[in-house]
Amino acid sequence: MMVNNNQIAFSVTGAAPDLTQTAPALNFTLTLLLESDEDYHYINGLRTKHYPPDLLFNPAHIGIFTRLTVPPALVAEVHADLAEMGRKEKRFTLQLARKPQLWGKCVVLPVMSSPLESMRSALNIRWAGMGIVHPSERNGYQPHFTVHGRVSAAAARAAHDRVSQSFAARAQVKRLPRGRALGFQLWEYQEGMPWRHVATFPFTG
Repeated sequence: MMVNNNQIAFSVTGAAPDLTQTAPALNFTLTLLLESDEDYHYINGLRTKHYPPDLLFNPAHIGIFTRLTVPPALVAEVHADLAEMGRKEKRFTLQLARKPQLWGKCVVLPVMSSPLESMRSALNIRWAGMGIVHPSERNGYQPHFTVHGRVSAAAARAAHDRVSQSFAARAQVKRLPRGRALGFQLWEYQEGMPWRHVATFPFTG
């Protein structure tokens, strides 16, 4: 999701008994680590203002994979893949589309980034082969922030109008908001509650 400038956090877990043969698979979500600058706070403010409060468990983020189903025996391999890619990649800037878009019951801010799409494609090829990527996420990818969703189409249309007005007003006095990608963040997906942070893999290339 995001981190304060130059503050990178790592999650380290101690050794545990080998339960990989019987333990259930873990559900992970992979997002970008984003710089906590003025643009990010504007985007997160839109999400905080327009997302249904009883469904708002996590701040604004750009998802890379929403649901990875990972057997315990493959968790270390997933960590190694992300760490290796992070060592090779440089931090990069994300451009937002000029206008918010209405996707069914969601209002999103589409993001344009060739580096992100290339990284995601490489991970998709590797992880789909391991059988941990949900079939719905294996084909097609449009990175975005979601600032409203999960209610009704009518509520989404009203939120889209309000977000569009905010974007237009901001464009009159400032450039369009951008994002700054600093690394990967891996989370344990938890339905109906905030995700649990598992590890951060910074871009150091």
